[in-house]
Amino acid sequence: PVLVDAETGLLLRDGEGKQLVIDRVTGALTAFDQKGVRPDLRGTHSDGAQTHRSVFQHMIERYLDPQYAPEAVSEKTGISAGKIRAIAAELARVAFEEAFELDQPWTDFRGERHEKMVGRPVSFHSMRGISAHSNGFQTCRALHILQILLGTVEVPGGFRFKPPYPKPPHAHPKPAGRPDKVAPETPLGGAPLGYVLGPEDLIIGADGAYSQVRGGLMIGDLFDYQQSYLSHGYIELYIPAATDGGFQMERNALHIWPRGSFMMIALPNDDGSFTGTCFWPLQGENSFEALKTTEQVRSFFQRWFPDVPALIEDLEDQFLAASPSSLVTVKCRPWVVGNTVLIGDAAHAVVPFYGQGMNAGFEDVRILCEQLEQHEGDLAAALREYEHLRIENGHAIADLAIANFEEMKDHVADPKFLLGKKISNLLQKLLPGWYRPLYSMVSFSNTPYAEAVRVYRRQKRTLSVVLFSMMAIILIAVIWIVRNR
Repeated sequence: PVLVDAETGLLLRDGEGKQLVIDRVTGALTAFDQKGVRPDLRGTHSDGAQTHRSVFQHMIERYLDPQYAPEAVSEKTGISAGKIRAIAAELARVAFEEAFELDQPWTDFRGERHEKMVGRPVSFHSMRGISAHSNGFQTCRALHILQILLGTVEVPGGFRFKPPYPKPPHAHPKPAGRPDKVAPETPLGGAPLGYVLGPEDLIIGADGAYSQVRGGLMIGDLFDYQQSYLSHGYIELYIPAATDGGFQMERNALHIWPRGSFMMIALPNDDGSFTGTCFWPLQGENSFEALKTTEQVRSFFQRWFPDVPALIEDLEDQFLAASPSSLVTVKCRPWVVGNTVLIGDAAHAVVPFYGQGMNAGFEDVRILCEQLEQHEGDLAAALREYEHLRIENGHAIADLAIANFEEMKDHVADPKFLLGKKISNLLQKLLPGWYRPLYSMVSFSNTPYAEAVRVYRRQKRTLSVVLFSMMAIILIAVIWIVRNR
């Protein structure tokens, strides 16, 4: 019965964050948990500009679509349309016509007391088999929606969780897989997963750029945090394969259309298609905000990317259907607080221009595991060493990614920059034991990011000294020759 915000698609809430419903008795908009409220499954609310409908209304619109009719799905399911209708009718009949009452007083979540408990003798449980299937989550979700509609959740005769619920956290098992509780050839003392009750239980925050684990650490003292967004965002465009199934562009290349303050790139896929990505300002000149119509999109691409329309037949439709995503960089310190440790984007979210975001996260995992093995029995030492080895590198790859964005959208179109790249590749061939390009160290080796930056700067200084010395020697030689003619 909860209403869905027509603008955002999220559940409609009041100022206190409570979900809103329509009371079918009074017709008023009210919080779902108010005493005495009787939610209207078909409730709607108009605020003058938009009409917000209940989740149930959206479900009706979706699931009563002809594509879900018994006749439409019978062939896919292997069950006849008549049988599907018979099963549905039997479930509804038993749930509603054979409901029974128990003389058992109870109090619901709204605090209302009821003298009798209604039972519905319809129960089914989705466990192994269904839930282990590749699409099991969707199947289980559909089954639980059906249980809710039939009113058979947490009632006599219906599906129940293990009683008694709700349970306090301390009633649940704690994690049994802590390093000090694990021994070779010895069974675990319990489930490897469990409820964390204190700092003695290792917590690994791997929950992404907007980490709730990190948010909890920020409540404490001496935690530095920096979050910065680029003024640019991005959308992706699908560039299909050629009519013969081949690639429309060179497959073994990163394609870049640099335009100074913005750019487009394309990366090949195994099926002959490419994923194109537009990195443009979110607002202002040459921005996503400025392109709202088919004609504007067509004109913009014809001006700045004239070869792209021929690659994407439905270019305008794809572009206008997409919503730009933001690009955020996150830095924080420390990564370890007590027995809580941050890894991946929770510790160092980076923009994608070096292609190292996932690699950096995997490297966090590898080094954390290595330290846990090397400091077996001393969790604190393992976490300290992990942080020491990784925090500088996490910040380094964040800075490298931003710098590479500048190169990609601007410098790669500069002949001097391209000449510098050719010289760098030549030096790598001539001096393989000494000279290593920065990109190669970052992308094709396990050299720590911060160390790669130091090596690059050291090489750059050395080459500058050598080049200056050579120029000085040549100049002196020219002067000597001229004077001694």
